[in-house]
Amino acid sequence: MVAIKGVDGYGAAHIVAIFSNGLITNGYWKCHMEAEAGWELPGFDDSHWAPAQTAANRISRTMGADLIWWWGDEFTENLANPNLCQANQAYCRFKGN
Repeated sequence: MVAIKGVDGYGAAHIVAIFSNGLITNGYWKCHMEAEAGWELPGFDDSHWAPAQTAANRISRTMGADLIWWWGDEFTENLANPNLCQANQAYCRFKGN
């Protein structure tokens, strides 16, 4: 299980990662805009978290990992103006198989 918090001082937080064991960020992760008690622990029930949103294209062919983030309704409504986006933190988890 891996848990990552992404923070962006301007606009929406996003995460891209490649781990030494081959794990990459992709649509199999789950993300949320708020930290819930125990979100970073293996036993946390993330069944109500949405699958991570991914960029349409890979960041880099050599990297191979997807840019992931939490993408809620208020962000999509304000997509044209990043200053209005309140989702500047993303909490993402991957539990594995």
